[in-house]
Amino acid sequence: MPKTPKAAPRTSAKQTPKSLLRGVELVEAALAVRKKKNGPLKGLPAKTLDGMTLGDRPLSPSLKAWLAADASFFKLGDPTSLAELISTDFGEEMAGLYAEVIEVLPHPIVVFEGWGADSRRFLYLGETDSHGEYTVMTIDTDDTPFLCVNGPVDMWLAQHAGFLEAEAVYGKVPKAYEAAKKEHGELNFNGFVVWEFMQFA
Repeated sequence: MPKTPKAAPRTSAKQTPKSLLRGVELVEAALAVRKKKNGPLKGLPAKTLDGMTLGDRPLSPSLKAWLAADASFFKLGDPTSLAELISTDFGEEMAGLYAEVIEVLPHPIVVFEGWGADSRRFLYLGETDSHGEYTVMTIDTDDTPFLCVNGPVDMWLAQHAGFLEAEAVYGKVPKAYEAAKKEHGELNFNGFVVWEFMQFA
């Protein structure tokens, strides 16, 4: 059986809202929390945003809404492959350890730059859910090789903005959003939500 998921960096936790928000509605609620904590936010100019893509894929609705209001919370890297990310950032030997995961995740990925030393958070540009949102995943190379599905990007951003309950461990989501996370595992990870050194679960 897989070990307990890796502990994530601690952030302030909030209660899950009574009504289940998703997509643009969820990021708008999270942005309101950001604005309350940090003051006025500055988004990307409409002309810049209209020209943005993720390689040959469009921004998801929640990513576009977020960047229109706040361009400082995250920066997206250029599309690459999971194999290239691991080889470049962690070495060829580590890439070999992730071979079976790389095979399951053939589509391009886009890294959230600057999030983690031994870990990386990335968008997987595979199937989107019914809200048009991409899957966020975490790879961690500390101790044992590890990768998990976080769930939809709108939910993950809301967790890290402090609107939803924070990740206590990598991949931990509020109970009300567990079905959304599971859906993303089914869409893009053969029905699994975690892999830890040769074991899917």
